[in-house]
Amino acid sequence: MSTDDNESHLSNLADTLEATYLDLAAETLNHATEVLNLPEAGPEDLRAVSSDLAEALGHVLRVAESRGQRLP
Repeated sequence: MSTDDNESHLSNLADTLEATYLDLAAETLNHATEVLNLPEAGPEDLRAVSSDLAEALGHVLRVAESRGQRLP
């Protein structure tokens, strides 16, 4: 299967997955900002939000690399 055809099933699936990752990253960032603004945020909260941010960053980097590979 090739993603060279912008109308292919695989290309559409990749676009949907990329959009999902970017949306989740934005939601994760918003949540992290809320947690960081809480005066009572404890170490467990900060560790959890750090883990979520690291996971989201990994997904966004994969999206960026994938898009970069498609540039002429």
